Amino acid sequence: MVIDPETVTPGTFVLGAFDPAKNSGVLQLSNCGPNGATVGPHDNLLLGCTPANNPANDSTLVINATTRHFSHVNGLVGSDEVWFNKGDGRYYTGSNRNCRTTAPCPTAATQAAVLGVVDATSVLIETVPQSSGSHSVAADSKRNLIFVRNRRRSVSSARAAIRRPWASRFAAAPTAVSASTSTVSTTIGTTAIGTIATATIATATTTTTDQDVAVS
Repeated sequence: MVIDPETVTPGTFVLGAFDPAKNSGVLQLSNCGPNGATVGPHDNLLLGCTPANNPANDSTLVINATTRHFSHVNGLVGSDEVWFNKGDGRYYTGSNRNCRTTAPCPTAATQAAVLGVVDATSVLIETVPQSSGSHSVAADSKRNLIFVRNRRRSVSSARAAIRRPWASRFAAAPTAVSASTSTVSTTIGTTAIGTIATATIATATTTTTDQDVAVS
């Protein structure tokens, strides 16, 4: 939907089909039932398309707010929260319904949770497996830290880890949690950092309530 706040009236407000002359209205999307949305460079918006809203969804959609031209990000679907990190120029998706094999994948048995990583040109870089149901993501653009929801992390240990200095957060994790890590190396664009970044995803063996865990 594209809405001009000046045209909104109190009470019931009816918004019709998109009108290019007024630049407002309901805009039809290409094979996408979105949850989240985030604004990237050049007025591009990445939409978290998911089969939970449209069983036929088979990709993620990036649409330009000015021209309304769009591009599909193939190999990634089932997103809830999405985030653009201006620090490294990448989109990140909390995709708890990504397809295990070929899209579309409308049933839970054919879906898996991943962290999606998409560059500013709408090309999928990688998907990083996450715990079941992980659908939230956020980024610290100054430190280029990516936060995801991990259901296997306990409340107390997650808080203690986040309070520690960024460089040693996982190295000095509380002894109450047995932590294992997997490392994924990716190249960050030269205009942002120009070096190799290592993403470490920490999981834990205890099971309590949801907490945010950082991918550094």
